[in-house]
Amino acid sequence: MSKDLGAPLIVDFMNSLLKYVPISQTRRLRTFLVKRYSSISKAKKANIETILSDLDKAISEGKLLVGYNIPMLRIIRHELVMGIASTLDRVHYKVLEDLYSYKRYEDPYY
Repeated sequence: MSKDLGAPLIVDFMNSLLKYVPISQTRRLRTFLVKRYSSISKAKKANIETILSDLDKAISEGKLLVGYNIPMLRIIRHELVMGIASTLDRVHYKVLEDLYSYKRYEDPYY
């Protein structure tokens, strides 16, 4: 259902996230991914669930991951989660716009 509405499949999610979320909001995440996967093109093909699992495991066990300490891993995880939310928000907005001619800037409650 969500793919029909425009949301990316889980295997395509990182590509969509890195494509649509501004670099300024994901700078640390992008640097981490390049260190982890050796290039941004390989990172775009990475499974978002695996990335989150690796981050969560390193944080919970107190271990470094590709040279990042725990506070920095938490920041990177936060950027990833916010990127997920931003990507899904973009899809949600597109659905509203297509179905109802919705314009966010006209919404007094937004």
